Amino acid sequence: MLEFSQARSGILTASYSNKQLHSKFDPIKEAENFLQRQEIQSDSSIILIFPSLPYLTEIIEKRYPDSNLLTINPDDSFLDKYSEKSQPNHANIDQLEKIRNFIRKNILNQLKIISWEPACRIFSQEFRYIMGFLKEEIREQQHILATETKFGPLWIKNFSRNMKSLSQNLEINLNKAHVLILAPGPSLKSNISLIQKYSSKFVTIACSSSLKILSHFNIHPDMVINIDPGFYSGQYFDKDCAENTIGIFSATSNPLFCRFFEKKFVFSDNEDINRILSNQLPVPILTESASVTIAALKVAKNLNCGEVFFVGMDLDFPNKQPYPKEHESFATLRNWENRFDKPEWHLFHRNKISDYRSVLKLFHKNFTQIYQRYPFKRISSDLSTDFDISTEVFARIASNMAVKPEISTTATQINQGRLDEIFSHIKKAIDAEIDELEAGKIENIRILRLLDLERVRNFKNNRDETISYFRSKSEKYE
Repeated sequence: MLEFSQARSGILTASYSNKQLHSKFDPIKEAENFLQRQEIQSDSSIILIFPSLPYLTEIIEKRYPDSNLLTINPDDSFLDKYSEKSQPNHANIDQLEKIRNFIRKNILNQLKIISWEPACRIFSQEFRYIMGFLKEEIREQQHILATETKFGPLWIKNFSRNMKSLSQNLEINLNKAHVLILAPGPSLKSNISLIQKYSSKFVTIACSSSLKILSHFNIHPDMVINIDPGFYSGQYFDKDCAENTIGIFSATSNPLFCRFFEKKFVFSDNEDINRILSNQLPVPILTESASVTIAALKVAKNLNCGEVFFVGMDLDFPNKQPYPKEHESFATLRNWENRFDKPEWHLFHRNKISDYRSVLKLFHKNFTQIYQRYPFKRISSDLSTDFDISTEVFARIASNMAVKPEISTTATQINQGRLDEIFSHIKKAIDAEIDELEAGKIENIRILRLLDLERVRNFKNNRDETISYFRSKSEKYE
């Protein structure tokens, strides 16, 4: 039970279940002594966990006026008792989105996590929950930064090249045709005979990395999708498949793919570029994809498809070990716009054998997704019973389908004036962020991070050189 009383110094103190949250003598002096033991830079972004009454918060605000501060308390009643004071940016344990947004905005700053030890001991369960969430979110944002460092400049470069070479873009209507998405996992080869038998009933969308195996078995997909920005995506490509195939590309993918296809559907799934360009893009805007298979799913739904099936989406590592936690693609499928009421799991495996196969069936109105998983290992013949179960599910559904309807396509011309507007908009966005950077504000910097994340990180050490560098980048979009 939370209780408040007067300390000997005459100010408010608090306890919970007869355990002191603040000193009975002088809570302010206690907070000052605690803060002296912390190593904090003047411009750090500080996450303060369970400070209870805001004595520590007020001291931090006075000592570090340039820092960004977020306080997390287990109970709003701490601040209710102190309502006459100015309250900091506050989030309790039910407001995790505030914590997530704070980390996203301040990940480039020096993040400092400070926990008020008396409260964290008393609310130990909540403290462990919050710390676990913070660590996971910081790890995720660091992963995003690593991805931006590696691919950011390439995304921008590819986007510019793809836009400059894009004279037209297809408008496609699948007319409720059923879609077969072909990924390169081991279950693709295991199901080749079924694909050959029933492909006439599907619009087939092949991930670019599955082209070689499909070509080997003389299977020609209706569409090929690629979102890979890198050089190595070209190793899967065969010019012969471009003749009667529609190319589907992310606007930031390898331009080599885009140029080979006469018929192409270009979309954008880069959230940073979409945000900067707003409604300026001449291509459809889809939400960011966790993987190429999820991009294929989102494209198929955007193009008015019917039922969707996956083959070769195995979601495990080459050493036949499953992902240690739920894969983002898997979560996307399960939560896909709430299209599935209650997913049904069907696991088929044998005792004493660690390798197993699973089929996840999700049925909702005209949308069906089958997820098949096979480890990266030669399957022994005595497991054929389990394999037959999964293929029977697919074969039964496919055999009852009608032949696919004709795909409707219309070419939409994109004139040079439209493209000039895009690059003018990019230049304005870059210049606006340079102004933000000069003012020392990096919380909303996005496109400069893609251009050169390390320069943004080290801006304070090389201010003039960094500004000059980004100004030169901006001039290229004139």
